[in-house]
Amino acid sequence: MKFRIFRYDGSNDDGHNGGNNDEISDDNYHGNGDNYRGNGDGNYCGNGDNNGDSNGNSNGDCEGDSKGDCNYGGQAHYDEFEVPHEPGQTVLDALFYIQENLDDSLSFRYSCRGAVCGSCAMLINKVPRLACRTQVKPLLEGEDNAEIKHYPALDEGEEVSDDSLLVEPLPHLPVVKDLIVDEEKFFEYYRDMEPFLRIESEVPEKEYRMSPEEVNQLEDYTNCILCAACFGACPVDGENEKFRGPAALAKLYRFHIDSRDEKDRLEIADHEDGWWACEFHTNCQKVCPKDVPPNKAIGKARAELQQRD
Repeated sequence: MKFRIFRYDGSNDDGHNGGNNDEISDDNYHGNGDNYRGNGDGNYCGNGDNNGDSNGNSNGDCEGDSKGDCNYGGQAHYDEFEVPHEPGQTVLDALFYIQENLDDSLSFRYSCRGAVCGSCAMLINKVPRLACRTQVKPLLEGEDNAEIKHYPALDEGEEVSDDSLLVEPLPHLPVVKDLIVDEEKFFEYYRDMEPFLRIESEVPEKEYRMSPEEVNQLEDYTNCILCAACFGACPVDGENEKFRGPAALAKLYRFHIDSRDEKDRLEIADHEDGWWACEFHTNCQKVCPKDVPPNKAIGKARAELQQRD
């Protein structure tokens, strides 16, 4: 089975679109000790002869229709790997095989392997997905092809083919190395939403009481694992770098409807780069591994703000 993997080593690019391996090792975006596969010397760009199994561009020249032609200083290209198929194999399993047996410089994020941490989100056959949750066989047989609205970032790089799987980094975020992206902007917008309870009244002696209906309503949004798949799938995020993104706005709405919270949450994103920037493409919900509906939260928030006026 063939896998075509996007390759890029940002350490040779003077900080453009990423950093180096030392910067990666100190990262802890998800708060649970993300792991990073890839121990290259910082100069690997896919020389095509690592263990004799990589067919990458030997010089990294900026030629042909490769992702980000000339946007990565001529260092970006694709490597092709042959991976033996096993029952129940996921894309993450295949990446482990490549890293352990064919090319130890391949870099990617992972942690829980159970669709809980959100670390391994990447672009798989032009759809943002979790590598640990995406099984190879259904994808090759066309049984797991999510239909999302097309956007410009999907035109970059190589095209999807029937005889291989295409694996690339998430769109709309700077590439650090190979399949690792810099998620600082994503989490900056998330922190801007003040994602914690704001309570000014006296704390009750026991617990805050909530009805089952209130809890169920919250669970639509508390299930978010901050994988950033929605951010990579949102056409607006590709056009407007200041748009806060689906995950941040869904989290903001989650606290707005929390009966324990005492802050006016809607006003935090009541601006042109917040609630009002969404165009309701609904890609966010379609790619969410937990079926969180940011589009519904944004629609309800906008309707409530309009009623206030």
